[in-house]
Amino acid sequence: MSLEDRFNSATDFIGVLSLGGVLVSGLLLLTPVQGVGYIGIGSGLGAFTASVVTKKKHLQIVNEQIDAMTTQHRAEVSAKEDEILTQTAAANNLKVTVNGLRSNVKSLESDKESHTLELSRVQNHAEALTSQNQQLRQHIERVTGELDRLIDLARTAVEEALGEWDIKITSLATTKREQYPKLTDRLDALLSEAQDLLSDYGVKLAETPRKWNSLGDLLSLYYCVNDDLTNVKTKAIQAIAKLSNQETQLELQEVSEILEEWRESDLVPRDKVQGLVAKYEAMLQEFRLDLNNRFQSTLAIAEGMESQVTQDEEFFLRLRMKVKELEEKVSRLSKPLEYRPATRQDMKVSNIFTRYFEALGVILDRAGSDYQGYEATLWFFTDRNQRLIMVDELNEHSDRLQALSHTLNSPQFKLDPESGLVSVSVALSKKPKADSKDIDRLWIPASQFEQTVKGWSRVRLTGGSESGKSPTAENLAVVILKHRSGVPKLYNPQHDSVKNYWTLPTVGTSHKDSEKGIESLAKRVDARANGDESRDTFELSVFDEVDSTMSHTKGKKAVIGGNVNFIIKQASHQNLGAIFIGQNANVSEYPGMDRSDWNSAVNVHIGANAYDAITNSNRFTHDEQSKLKQTADRITEFCKLKNDELGLEKTDPQAYRFALVIEPNKKPYFIELPAFGTYTLDQLQQQQELAPAVVSVAPDSPDKTLEPLKTRNPSGAAIEPQSGYVGSGCPGCNSTNRKKDGKYQGRQRYHCKDCGKRYTEGE
Repeated sequence: MSLEDRFNSATDFIGVLSLGGVLVSGLLLLTPVQGVGYIGIGSGLGAFTASVVTKKKHLQIVNEQIDAMTTQHRAEVSAKEDEILTQTAAANNLKVTVNGLRSNVKSLESDKESHTLELSRVQNHAEALTSQNQQLRQHIERVTGELDRLIDLARTAVEEALGEWDIKITSLATTKREQYPKLTDRLDALLSEAQDLLSDYGVKLAETPRKWNSLGDLLSLYYCVNDDLTNVKTKAIQAIAKLSNQETQLELQEVSEILEEWRESDLVPRDKVQGLVAKYEAMLQEFRLDLNNRFQSTLAIAEGMESQVTQDEEFFLRLRMKVKELEEKVSRLSKPLEYRPATRQDMKVSNIFTRYFEALGVILDRAGSDYQGYEATLWFFTDRNQRLIMVDELNEHSDRLQALSHTLNSPQFKLDPESGLVSVSVALSKKPKADSKDIDRLWIPASQFEQTVKGWSRVRLTGGSESGKSPTAENLAVVILKHRSGVPKLYNPQHDSVKNYWTLPTVGTSHKDSEKGIESLAKRVDARANGDESRDTFELSVFDEVDSTMSHTKGKKAVIGGNVNFIIKQASHQNLGAIFIGQNANVSEYPGMDRSDWNSAVNVHIGANAYDAITNSNRFTHDEQSKLKQTADRITEFCKLKNDELGLEKTDPQAYRFALVIEPNKKPYFIELPAFGTYTLDQLQQQQELAPAVVSVAPDSPDKTLEPLKTRNPSGAAIEPQSGYVGSGCPGCNSTNRKKDGKYQGRQRYHCKDCGKRYTEGE
């Protein structure tokens, strides 16, 4: 709603209200208060009149204001319109200018393209004409060569004709001069005429140039020579023919012979030669026409190819783009292989090495990484280099690489001769402390050593020098006797050694004693198997330095090997035990035995001997060997790390050690070896009160003799059939701590005091 409408509605409202007041005041005239009615009527009429007058006045003022504002607004609008028109005109001018510039640019670009196309067309045309000229030149050379050959042939023919005619005329004149003396003058004149002709034609032949247009002259000269000299010869024949008819006949016959000679000499008649010349001229004219036609057709082809220039340029542009793309791809593929993305520190270090040597022109393609967290072994390919890369060349940059990669060690490259890969070990951070909880997943801890070995009775224990074989064997023997009451016997050829830490009672102090002890034990096994000796008492024989004992024997290795084999297979059945200790894990140290023979015993290989045992064993596949060696690597590293942390030498009793255990019919496993002296004979004596029995054990007497084996051949005991299990140990827990429990079907029954199992002898 406009201002005028609002003002009109307000004045109309006042007028209506005043008229309403007049009507109300008129009603008051009929009441006692007539005075108020008159006042109201007067006031209402006055208000109505005032509203009407005010409305007109204000309407006039408002109209004037509106007219003034309208005039001002129109002036402003007109000014703005003029300004807009001015700006529009300027914009139009700029647009026209821009369009003109764009048109000029397009025109220049079009001119550039047209000039480029024209230049390309001219170049192509020039190349085409050059090619045509080359072809024409080659064709002309061929024609010229053919003409030269024909000219040489024609000159040769003329020269030969002159020579032949000289011989013929001279011979004819000489011969007929003798036959017809009367014709001597005539024949001499004809001979002189012939010589003059030959001389003239020889001069003409020499004066004839070696040009392609001289061929006709040579041919004409050839025919003239033959014609003129034939005339001379004919004159001579005619002169002779006049003498007599007989002579005439002879001359005719000679003419016939000459003609026959010409026929046989393939002389060409004049008309035939003229025909050849005409044919040559026709061929030359045909060649000229063909050359002109070829030129015209080539020109037409060149003009027709102009329309393909634009398409060819687009094709070449696409081809250049493709070539550029291929060049970028080749450049990308020629770069060394890196880790993308490099998510680990070892990958980042590998990329640093790769980029460093790339700047030196050496390609190191990443081939893998053996990442251990704090260190890594990086592998690289070097096959893509154009020359052989030596590791010494790479190691010259070790200091620079260490500074760039921030490794803790100076990288040293090594070549793997089997794979051809180059490796480098880098220390990324300090080695963390070893966690025993993690390593317990890989081996049986020492806390479970007793529970693990308590049931063993046939053991082969190997280890290198100072690996702790003897202390480990004593721990093992004491644990076995702790759970199986019996008598220990130690055969120690190194009894007087400064490294003798044994506490077991020694019954043998030399290799000869060990040899007799092995023989004695084999006989006792046989005796118990035959019932000649009681099986009630368990005995555990420990033989130290067995491989040295084998070396000290003279021709008895096979016998000792056979006894050991028999003991390994039968001893446990007769309530006897044996521990064989040596340095070498190879079975070849025991003649007469192979790997499968030792499968009946528990094989314990300490430290580094575990690797030899894994390699030499016939029980493992290649994958199983790899996994066992990897586990051995981790355990070896753990033991070394812990010993380094604690400052322990490998000979220290408290040092960390491990062994590989291969039990019959079980998977191989690793075990942590307890500290030296963890289990001693004193503990065994206190628990089982075996001191009297131990003290009563005496070394084997050198003069003591035993009954021979059943086979009467110690070496043959190894191949005797086993008699089955006839020992008195408990089949439940293998304990000998039992008491008699009556008999059943003539066989003794026992009651195990450890597990409570009742069993019959022989079960």
